[in-house]
Amino acid sequence: MKDYYDFELLTPCLCHGASKTTAEMRIPSIRGHLRRWHTILFGSEDMKLTWGTASGKVISSRVILRLLPVNNAPESQMPQQVLPHVKVGPKAFTCSALKRGTRYRLLVAFRPMTSEQVRERVDRVITSWLYLGCVGMRSSRAFGSVWPQGAKPDEADFCKEVRSAAEKLAIMISAKTVPKIDLAICTDTLSGGDNEKYFGYVKGRNRLTSPLKMKYIRLADGFHLVLYATSEEIVSRALEQLDNAGKPLGKIKFTRISDGRPL
Repeated sequence: MKDYYDFELLTPCLCHGASKTTAEMRIPSIRGHLRRWHTILFGSEDMKLTWGTASGKVISSRVILRLLPVNNAPESQMPQQVLPHVKVGPKAFTCSALKRGTRYRLLVAFRPMTSEQVRERVDRVITSWLYLGCVGMRSSRAFGSVWPQGAKPDEADFCKEVRSAAEKLAIMISAKTVPKIDLAICTDTLSGGDNEKYFGYVKGRNRLTSPLKMKYIRLADGFHLVLYATSEEIVSRALEQLDNAGKPLGKIKFTRISDGRPL
């Protein structure tokens, strides 16, 4: 079990504290994503025993996290940006962001008497998050794509790193490298009707988070786009809907990493 993990941002990150005018990487945001990945890999009850819960019987977290910036330049803050899924205009939503390339070290410690099994599971959780996860707002649409610092594995090694997650999720990788990281194609999806079961929705106070998740990764041959969901049907139907609507994302060819079958 490592006692730290160095990572960088492959895409701008919309992560904030109390101030929405200043972007900042935050432990609570990271912890929330790690709790989700632990639930995916090992179930909700094991997640509560490891990361703690204030619901019902209070359980303290076994894991202590600290975060350190790593040689980040002062200009790591991006100016206010109009998000690509929002139309430009006087009422356009703007948000501060951390630049791609910003780097951090995540320090990990454990409470006394924490078992080796818990430590190993936490390592698998953090590794899965680094290779498949994001952080911050719009994290389901590839904003805040985290990545092990400097890593450029080939596709076979990437598949090994995410093997545990691939047993729980349908993970698809773009068959070819993408010419550039383009967050606009990730946010150019569909809404209403049957599309909601694939892309989620926001209705008043009711909200369904998109079951289709997106993430940019960096392999030895360049950048790829990864899609994943709890079932292959969600990914394949979402891409079919996007293709029928003429959306750029629907034109990209993906393969499932577990067996390389074309989607």
